[in-house]
Amino acid sequence: MRFLVFFVVLILSFTFGSTALAGGKLLIVGGALESSNAQVYRAFIDAIPAQAKIAIVPAASGRPALYAEKFRKDLNRYGVTNERIVIVPLALVDDPSTDVDESKWQDNAYSTDLLASLEGVQGFWFVGGDQTRITQLLMRDGEESPLLKFIRDKLQSGAIVGGTSAGAAMMSHQMIAGGDSVSALLSPPAEAYTGMESQELGQLYWQPGLNFLPSILVDQHFDRKARLGRLAVAMCRLKQGYGLGVDEDTAAFVDLEKQSLRVLGRGNVVWLEAATGGCNLSEDSREQADVATEVIRQFSLSLMAAGDSWQWSRKLFKASDGKQKTVGREAFAGGVHSGGGFALANARLDQSLGFDLLDNSDSTQLDRFTLARFQNHDYLVRYQFKQSPKSEGYWGYLDGTKDSYSAVNVIFSVELRRLSERLIP
Repeated sequence: MRFLVFFVVLILSFTFGSTALAGGKLLIVGGALESSNAQVYRAFIDAIPAQAKIAIVPAASGRPALYAEKFRKDLNRYGVTNERIVIVPLALVDDPSTDVDESKWQDNAYSTDLLASLEGVQGFWFVGGDQTRITQLLMRDGEESPLLKFIRDKLQSGAIVGGTSAGAAMMSHQMIAGGDSVSALLSPPAEAYTGMESQELGQLYWQPGLNFLPSILVDQHFDRKARLGRLAVAMCRLKQGYGLGVDEDTAAFVDLEKQSLRVLGRGNVVWLEAATGGCNLSEDSREQADVATEVIRQFSLSLMAAGDSWQWSRKLFKASDGKQKTVGREAFAGGVHSGGGFALANARLDQSLGFDLLDNSDSTQLDRFTLARFQNHDYLVRYQFKQSPKSEGYWGYLDGTKDSYSAVNVIFSVELRRLSERLIP
């Protein structure tokens, strides 16, 4: 009996990750954070005691001094004085804009003098760049550096850790570091990291992250770089139950103790849950695609906008004040075109799920197609979104007359088909 209990606990740990850390908060920004985005900056600053220090960690950047300074000026803009700001000398590459060789900072995560200078810090910010640089500098051979242990201890005692782009990706236990959605769906994962160019195009690649957000796989630049497919495939490959996709200029403000998040900024946050038996990916999915093959089956997708909140431990969604339900009181009716691309309206995920699915009384299923050339063959990729009895939609004008939609418990599936003739010139 004891062996059985141990085995069940082991399987659950493998599927959904380890227990959430207590006490601290995370600010996970999907990249391209505008200096004018007061909602995101204020959330970070206000989570830090008034006299406590803020540490800027430029480890991911190819120009560490430049982008650390840029974020310092942004903090100044929102009232943080330079006396409270510490720029952590940690980098892998030299910044050509300075007279200092920043590549000599590589070993500073092991410096006792550096740790002593950070004692009053209650907020840590990781700038964007290449997330593999962060992990390379803060971990060696799978072992945490003293600096990483220090940050983790601070987080557990109530500090906040924030980051944008690369600084968001590194939050996970396993960290997505490369690949696009089409390549992730049609080819096996990469065995090695080939550089930042693979973050835009190429095979799916991951490696260990910093595990600030156990049990949840994070992806960033989510809607602009069309990473929904990539995140779903990565969840399957890594046997992760939960995925979090964050748009640019948008943040998920996470309370680790409450296991909840609130959305801030100008885009959306996607929460993705894997279904039991929802992964039908072979080592190479092209082998299955001679006939239409459903490779992602009935994942649950929820899309949130600014002001929405989600407590994943209780599966409790709360829409922003001012939003009303759409299902049962839809504003639109009429047929919706299947397809995708620039020929159809509502190309963004929030627009499609809002206008074309959950706020349309004649629509219960939405199909979006991508025609892709891969290794001399043409493939049709279908994203399918379905209403279920548990699906809910919310709408409101939250900023002027711009429509803001939220969607809860939409069923998401992906189908592949290899075409018998080439359609792309």
